Amino acid sequence: MEIVHINHANQRSDTKPHVMAVGFFDGVHLGHKELLNHAWETGKKHNILFSVMTLARILMR
Repeated sequence: MEIVHINHANQRSDTKPHVMAVGFFDGVHLGHKELLNHAWETGKKHNILFSVMTLARILMR
């Protein structure tokens, strides 16, 4: 697993097509599990990468 912290200073130019689940994952309960599984299955179906972006707690205020 690779963790990438995104800000304006480190824009990446080596990205490949992928599906991304974005949210505030405060634990993996059934709803989160379903969302992550759907994104993962979509990536697998289209032969593209799967990634997750979780939002920092400070953004949720």
